[in-house]
Amino acid sequence: MSGPRQPPEGTPAPQSWTTVSEGRQPTYWTNPHWVRALMHFPDDTPEHRERREQYCGILTAQTLKRIGLLGEAESRAVINAAVDGLAAVLTETAKRGIVAGDVLFTLYGMAMGPWRDQIPEPSIGKAIDIVSKFSAIETYPDQSPLPRSDPTIRACISNFRAVAHLWAAFRLHHQYPMRPHRELFDSAEGLRDFLGIARSVQAFGLAFTTKHGEQRPVFTAEEIWLVPDNQGPMLIPPWPPEMPEWIAGAVQSYSARKR
Repeated sequence: MSGPRQPPEGTPAPQSWTTVSEGRQPTYWTNPHWVRALMHFPDDTPEHRERREQYCGILTAQTLKRIGLLGEAESRAVINAAVDGLAAVLTETAKRGIVAGDVLFTLYGMAMGPWRDQIPEPSIGKAIDIVSKFSAIETYPDQSPLPRSDPTIRACISNFRAVAHLWAAFRLHHQYPMRPHRELFDSAEGLRDFLGIARSVQAFGLAFTTKHGEQRPVFTAEEIWLVPDNQGPMLIPPWPPEMPEWIAGAVQSYSARKR
C-alpha cells in the first residue's frame, strides 16, 4: 500500500449510507454508520467492502426506524436482506476488535497517563499481559469469553491493526466517558468526540517506540485508516489521578515474572 488508508477521493458513499433526512450523501468520516462498519471490517478487500456496505444498510435502517422515517416492514426488509450470516460475524469481529483496542488503550494509558512515571518502560508485551488477565474475568455481553491467550491476542492486533486506534478510543471512552457512552455514534457531537480521542491515540501509535527490541512504532500511517485532521481537535480523556489497580497489579505481576 503506497499511502494512508482513506475512502476513495471524490467517490460518493453508496446509497444505503445516505442520510435520507437530508436527502444527500455525507462524507465518509462524518457518517457514524460507516465508521462503525469500518471498525468491524477494516480490510481493503472486496469481501470487507461488501460487509461494510451491508452493515451500514442495517444501521441506517435501524436509525430511520427509530426516528420515524422508515416503517417496521421497510426496516425489516432492509435488515433481512443484509443480515445473512452477519450477526455471528459481527460478534466475532467485535470481540477481536475490543481486544486489539484494549491492548493499544492499555499501552496508551501506561505511557501517557498521569501515573506514567511509575511504570518503567511501557511495552506491547506488558499491555498484552494486562489485557490477557482482564479478558480472563470479563465476558462479551452475550456471556461468551473474550480472546485471552498471548498468540490469539497478537492475532487480534494483527488483524485489526488498521483500526486499533478506533477500538482503543471506543474502549477508552467506555472506561473514562466524556458523555453518555451510547451517544458516541448517535450524534454529530458524539462522533466528533470519538474521532478526537481516536486522533490522540492515532498520534500516539504513530510516534511511540519501545526503548528495547524492534525500534518501530505501534503502526505506520500506511497501515491504518487515518482519521483526518479536519475531524475536530484531538481530545485527551479525563484520566483518574491515581493509577488504576488493574494496571498497577498487572504491571507488578509482569515485572516480577521477568526478574
